[in-house]
Amino acid sequence: MNLFALTNTQSPETETFTTLLRKDNIHIEHISSNMSKAGEWYLEAHDEWILLLQGEAKLEYSNGETDYLIQGDTLLIKENIKHRVASTSTNALWLAIHLL
Repeated sequence: MNLFALTNTQSPETETFTTLLRKDNIHIEHISSNMSKAGEWYLEAHDEWILLLQGEAKLEYSNGETDYLIQGDTLLIKENIKHRVASTSTNALWLAIHLL
């Protein structure tokens, strides 16, 4: 499988999640985003490590803090941290590893 072959071709304001692997304590997914407005809030009971493969993205947290990511940036979002994608460039691609 080629991760870049899963490129986002959907309409604006959507995200597509594709599971690449789910086994024991790990869930790896490919995410394609095309968001100019903030998405839904997530509050997960596990850590999530993300890698922005392509594009740019802004994440925001319920405490008002933000992270700006560019291609190649990684970030560990600790469990029980309420967060969401505030915006992305067109066709942003992510790799997310959920440590269950």
